[in-house]
Amino acid sequence: MLAAWQDAVGVIAELLGIQYTTFSLLCLTAFLFVMIFELLTIVSVQEQKINTLSQMVGLLTEKRPEQQDEKQPGQASDDGRP
Repeated sequence: MLAAWQDAVGVIAELLGIQYTTFSLLCLTAFLFVMIFELLTIVSVQEQKINTLSQMVGLLTEKRPEQQDEKQPGQASDDGRP
């Protein structure tokens, strides 16, 4: 936006009542840094959730063949049901 409209910082500073455009540029930069850190935090939390889910899927798929080996088709179970 600043490349297309070079006086945007001055206009925004004037609308907000800031006399120095440099100060408004610093405020804009600080806001962008805060937004970047917030987004990085969200991505980190989601990465941890994905990691946990993939570990759970790995454990469940590892247990599944063991359960299928215990119950073979056509064999009666311990309680008398097929």
